[in-house]
Amino acid sequence: MMKDESPARTYLWKRLLIQYFVWVGICWFLLSFQAIHREGQSIREILHRWVWVPVGQRIASIEKTWVGFQRQLASRRKLIEENRKYREELEYYRHLAVLYRQLLNEVERTKELQNRPWLYSFRVIRARVLVHRVGEIVTHEMLIDRGRRHGVRRFAPVVGQQGMVGFVFSLGDRDAVVRLITHPFFSAGAEVENLPYQAMIRGSGEERKLVLRYLPHGVELAPGTLVLTSGLEGIFPAHLPIGRIKSTVPSPEGDILYTVTPLESLEDLHWVAVLVTGEQE
Repeated sequence: MMKDESPARTYLWKRLLIQYFVWVGICWFLLSFQAIHREGQSIREILHRWVWVPVGQRIASIEKTWVGFQRQLASRRKLIEENRKYREELEYYRHLAVLYRQLLNEVERTKELQNRPWLYSFRVIRARVLVHRVGEIVTHEMLIDRGRRHGVRRFAPVVGQQGMVGFVFSLGDRDAVVRLITHPFFSAGAEVENLPYQAMIRGSGEERKLVLRYLPHGVELAPGTLVLTSGLEGIFPAHLPIGRIKSTVPSPEGDILYTVTPLESLEDLHWVAVLVTGEQE
């Protein structure tokens, strides 16, 4: 029972205290009003002195504070807008810096393309890679921005900085499709560096993998051995670097096959060179 009565008692005491202070306030106001009225002031003067003047002063102070707040808000909005413009300008210049670095890298790559000794007997047509994946077998063909109008010919070899990339498969007036050396329908005569052996190299249909076969029995090639074109098939010129030996794989026919890793990272190419000879022109 004591637990149930204590909240009620607390509420009752709070209510009595509130009523007490309200009555004290009313009595104080009446006594003050009576004392001021005895001084000969009218009710209008009393209200003007104790109500309207303080209220007006408070309203003026609030209006002044509000005007200052609006000015600060406008200044803040202006600063935010200027900050946004500076950020956009900064991003623009960062983008320009990235493009400038890319341009410098591409210039260096094109210089390296011209400094290969096996390019001296050809007319070199530099081309930019537009699309890395075209055709039905999407990962083994790419589109370049040079075509028939620029002197490109069909079956012309295409090289990168390190070695052969593929050959021109189809031609347009202003572009051409390059079939990569990893294409499953690619094949070329091959030779091994510093060895008098002829073989055949084919695309495997897998990225960064070719297959070298038809070497004489008993020939063993160490990993890292350089493989080049031989030119015996009569399509591609001789001595173009293709790749390096990676490992050996037995074939179902009992031959020893060698997997070859291309010298070029075909999926990361941006610039290539088309090699045109007098016969092709």
